[in-house]
Amino acid sequence: LSDGLVWTYQNFTIRVRAANQASAWVQGALPATVALAEGDTVAIELGPNQPALAHLRRARILESFESLAECLDDLNRSLESDPASLEARRLRASVLDRLGREEEAIRDLERVLDESPDDHNSAEALAWILLTGAQDLREPARAFDLSHAAVAANPASANAQRTYGLACYRTN
Repeated sequence: LSDGLVWTYQNFTIRVRAANQASAWVQGALPATVALAEGDTVAIELGPNQPALAHLRRARILESFESLAECLDDLNRSLESDPASLEARRLRASVLDRLGREEEAIRDLERVLDESPDDHNSAEALAWILLTGAQDLREPARAFDLSHAAVAANPASANAQRTYGLACYRTN
């Protein structure tokens, strides 16, 4: 693998390439108390019945390294093992959006919202794509409704406020 990552199926191993890329950016793949130095290796034990979790955790790390194509591969594998994983679907939508595959990202976010209508972070992400995506995908009125709900649920969220502001502008 690129970027110094090593992975085996039952032992999830991370070889860190720089000390400043230790625990915070892995977003839950490692305990927050783990401090790593360059070249260190950490193994996370996962049972053979946890392929979806293994692929999801690895995808988070690959995303932090900006290895988006490899990240997407792991997210697809995670969702093959556990199609109901909203966490994997949310992350895949984000990666697809960053790769310019907005229609696919929209489908994933819509599926997340079908399963979890109160997921205001996904609603905000969907609203943002509907406001800023390709012209043929734009739906300002729908984005307004989604972003209004997101900002009402979490008024302190800068992202929700930004998206709601753009939605207000685009609908007037």
